[in-house]
Amino acid sequence: PSRNTFRTTHNRINLTKLKHTTMGRITIFALTDCPHCKRAKAALNSRDIPYTEISLSSHPDKRNDMLSLSDRLTVPQIFFNDEHIGGADETLVLLAKWDDEKKYPSPLKRYQEEIESVTGPKDPRLSVPTTPPYVEKPAPPRDDRDNFIELPGKMKEKTSAFAITSALMTFMPRSHLPYLA
Repeated sequence: PSRNTFRTTHNRINLTKLKHTTMGRITIFALTDCPHCKRAKAALNSRDIPYTEISLSSHPDKRNDMLSLSDRLTVPQIFFNDEHIGGADETLVLLAKWDDEKKYPSPLKRYQEEIESVTGPKDPRLSVPTTPPYVEKPAPPRDDRDNFIELPGKMKEKTSAFAITSALMTFMPRSHLPYLA
């Protein structure tokens, strides 16, 4: 191949990369074990609509961004480019509306025409984190001393919380505790 062909191919690759980094997208702020997040992602997956997830489990520092963008504490919070759609319920209602409309042959085609084909989110708070994910440190190991309580008094007797609870239940029946009745 000639040198010009290489340049053309090289330029085409650069344009593809540029389009990929600037094309529109759906952004979901989510938690790993959140059932509402899973429901919203499943609805998008069932329609083959791609999305970018910002995991608040892996990047808890992004919660402030989500809050400032959506003014909501709950997850998921879903954005079509810079537009806040809402949580799972609002997104499912919108996708059901897309299913019923005949403007496009499919919800995927609508996504491609109205979201993906335009410039992606401009707000830096919607950017995908580049920092390493947060890893929770395991709790330190416990030993037998953690299972016992030293009672006050001269004898400094040690007993378990379970034994104290059992003794209290014996000496103070529920009938003597009106707030538990």
